[in-house]
Amino acid sequence: MTLRIWAMLPVLMLLVACGGSSSSGPASSGALPDHDEPPLEDPEQDNPPEEPSPPEGGPLAGVVQKGPFQAGSKVTLVPLILGAVDEGARVLETTVDEQGRYAFAATGLSGPALLKVQGYWFDERNGQFSSEPITLRAVVNVADGKGNINPLTDLISARLQAALAEHDDDYPAALQSTLLEYHALTGLRMPPGALDMLKGFIVGETLDVGYYQEIGLLPMILSAMAQGGMEGLAAAREGFAAGGAENEEARTFWQTMWTGYAELIAEHNDESALLTHLQGHLSGQYPHASGEAFPPYLGGVQSLLAGYAPSCSPGPDGSHSEHNRRLCLGGDGQSLMVGGEYGQAGLYLDAPTDASYRVVVQQSDPVPNDAPVYLESVSAGNGNARLYEQCQNHGNCSVATSARRQGSRMYFRIRTGGEARQVRVYVERLGDGHPQQPMVIAPDRVPHHGKAGIRDGSSTPPLTHSAYATENSFSHYFFYVGVGGKTLVVDNFLCGDEALPPAWGMEMLLAKVSGQGYETVASSPGARNCEGIRHDIVAGETGLYYLRVHPDYERATGTQPSSVSHDYRIRLLPR
Repeated sequence: MTLRIWAMLPVLMLLVACGGSSSSGPASSGALPDHDEPPLEDPEQDNPPEEPSPPEGGPLAGVVQKGPFQAGSKVTLVPLILGAVDEGARVLETTVDEQGRYAFAATGLSGPALLKVQGYWFDERNGQFSSEPITLRAVVNVADGKGNINPLTDLISARLQAALAEHDDDYPAALQSTLLEYHALTGLRMPPGALDMLKGFIVGETLDVGYYQEIGLLPMILSAMAQGGMEGLAAAREGFAAGGAENEEARTFWQTMWTGYAELIAEHNDESALLTHLQGHLSGQYPHASGEAFPPYLGGVQSLLAGYAPSCSPGPDGSHSEHNRRLCLGGDGQSLMVGGEYGQAGLYLDAPTDASYRVVVQQSDPVPNDAPVYLESVSAGNGNARLYEQCQNHGNCSVATSARRQGSRMYFRIRTGGEARQVRVYVERLGDGHPQQPMVIAPDRVPHHGKAGIRDGSSTPPLTHSAYATENSFSHYFFYVGVGGKTLVVDNFLCGDEALPPAWGMEMLLAKVSGQGYETVASSPGARNCEGIRHDIVAGETGLYYLRVHPDYERATGTQPSSVSHDYRIRLLPR
């Protein structure tokens, strides 16, 4: 349209000078010039103005995925001012290529902008393109030069726009504040605009474990969204903008994702098989470059998002002796009847992630006082099971597990010799990670609020730990340091008006991971205040790190089993 107007400009100027009109018909013919007078000349007729040159600077490129969008899908870009669309700005357009990528060679922009894509998307569940188009959006910082679009960027887009207004268009600050609520809702830590499900991994390169893990999660999460239906995304976007992680629409949408995820797992038996299936369709349509492959499987949705999945259902009452009542992590737990004509209750827990767990039983008021209730951890779901641990109380009590691998099954019994009563039972994560499968965190992007549990509270000689307690009480992590000049801080141990119990503390072991194994970098004494434990990582010490955090319980006294969970915070801060 711009080109057409510029081309017609000499003619329009001539008509205006002659008192004419661009309309046709006798009523608009106007007065013709006297034939004795020379016709008026357009002074610019021989040198018409040139078409405006395209904007310079600010290139922007990325991928558009739910899976990848079909070639030819339209992508638009418009600048934002304090989070609102600049109504007077030019809207830039481009299209998606055969790899599901877009590129603006130059935008003339350098700050926050709103990206939108509309089109059909490749369904990695069946290897076909969708039958209906969708529109997705992302709020990007053009100065970064890259920005991806996917349903997760759409989910946070409206809240990120509002955060830009609050932070005076400071994109990093607005993104950081948005990611805190995003993590609270989803458990994810990476900025969703950084994720690309087609990202290739070159064998031998150093893994940014958190980044590559969420790349592996992306096709599973987006497929689960499609499985459960995408209709709720728009409401979730607006709800998340208004109320963050606590908004009902946002929570409902994320729970719908988990419902779809559960259906996909039922079809493919486990996460690794599901991921292989999805990546097979993706690589068939979008092959990697020579020497690249999908990142190694680092643990999937369940592994990363333990405690965020509502898809676990308690299961049938059935026969208590068969231990077929399922325990689910998180939530309010479940109520059941034990004692009297109900007998004992047999339960099981499938570890949703590599971690240790605490099972708690509570008795409803009024509590019968004729006999205590027993909660027992046992070796198997039959009458010949070996007893691991037992608690008894007329009120509440708990037992804990050792560190368990994802998917491993644990059995429990609840019984009483007294009259029938209703009890409530629930499960909490007691400690993070497993010695052979540490939890992946990204403390430089989002602080990790961790847990380290204590199962064995009996007195022990100095510098001596029971093997069972050691396996459970240590929490294990991997994290990646991309640049030096950072300080690792582990702190916030029961801060505020409270302090750690007398003679208790927290300890830290930090090791650098290389091809030759682990090299200890720091081993700290126990910290007993909010100042925490600190270690500087200088330039030249980048790479993958292993962190172990555990309570210092060597001087604990008493003989009763304990399942205490200690909370703390892990951050990687600039020096």
